[in-house]
Parts: sequence; C-alpha cells; structure tokens
Amino acid sequence: MARCVKKGRLCQIRKGLYGLNDPSTGSLMANKFQIACRLSDFSFLDYHLAIEYYGLQEQSFVSEASVSSSTRFRPVDCAGVHFSVVLSSTCLGISERMKEEGIRVVTRERLVVDCLDHPSRAGGIEEVINVIALIQGLKEEDLLSILRFYDKDFLFLKAGYFLSPYYHDKLSSSFFSECLSHRHEKKYYLGQKGLQGVSIKRWNLIVPEEKKTPDALF
Repeated sequence: MARCVKKGRLCQIRKGLYGLNDPSTGSLMANKFQIACRLSDFSFLDYHLAIEYYGLQEQSFVSEASVSSSTRFRPVDCAGVHFSVVLSSTCLGISERMKEEGIRVVTRERLVVDCLDHPSRAGGIEEVINVIALIQGLKEEDLLSILRFYDKDFLFLKAGYFLSPYYHDKLSSSFFSECLSHRHEKKYYLGQKGLQGVSIKRWNLIVPEEKKTPDALF
C-alpha cells in the first residue's frame, strides 16, 4: 500500500482506507459522497450532503461535510474537504446503494424531517424551505413513520406548517390533522426565543417575518 501511495496510484483517506487515483490527473476518483459512506461501518448521507446528492441545494458547502453515522469516527481531511461525524439514533429511512453507487443516503422523506429537526445542519431554514419547495414524490406514510419515531410535538408542527403550502394537494388532510394534533397551548419559536416574529396561530408557531412561508391551506 505504501508503495502505491508513494507512486500516486492510491490516496490514503485515513488509516486502513485508501482510494484509487485517476492515472491521467492523479486526483482521487471517489467523490465526496462515496468517501463519506466509507468513513464508518454504517455512515450515510443526510442533511446538506443529502441535499447536494439530490441536487436540491442553493448553497454549496465546498470544504465542509457533516456525515451521519451510527458510530463515531475521527474527523477526516481528504480532497480539500473536512469530514466530521453527526451521530444518528436510527437506521430508519436509509436507501442502501453501496453496490450500485457506493453510497447510503436518507430517503427524501427522512431528509425533509431531519432538516426540519436540525435546520442548522442543512444550511439554515431558508435552505430547508427551498428543499421542500423543490422536492418531489414525498410518501405520506414514510413521512409519518419518521415523525412518529422522533415523537416531537415541535417537529410535527413544523412539518405541517412548512409542507402545507407546497404539498396541500399531495398529502391527505389526515396527515395535516395528525400534525395539528400535536398543537398545545405552548408556543414554539422557529427563531431565537423572545425575538419578534409572526404568530402562526393554527400551528402555535412564532416565525420570523423573513422566514414565513406562503399562506398554508390547512
């Protein structure tokens, strides 16, 4: 291995993990998605990496990549990208494509739910809204199964609020009714608590004016 690395045939990504270099350019042939999915025994694309994989991004994270994994790994610097770990509590909603593409990636349904749960890992709420506006083919039962697994009132309310303008004719009224069933007297702040915002009474959310979605129909 050391000889192949020295001759430029291989690139050492980390201890015990190597990638082939392109003979014509000398650069690593594997892309950042494939590298990310080899950094642990079960690492996968989620949050902004998955957004990029699906081609839904407005922002470009060139030098930073947060990789989801069921186990920890040390940060890795490779091909100009810093890979760090985000621990995941579940393998629910992951598409296994290692044989075909060399990647594992969350389904579109889990991507939407996870990004609503942790907008900062997805590039911010504006990027999440952009994803929801562009994404196609969301399956209602898969959305609900992931929401039910996390079982967070705030997450149900955010899902109902942000999906309703774009998916009011593609998701059933029962989906939005279940989201609304998690509404209580408590108000949730989409931004920093205490700052002024628009009160969305139907969903008990306080939303910054600039992050308000188009009028919801449910």
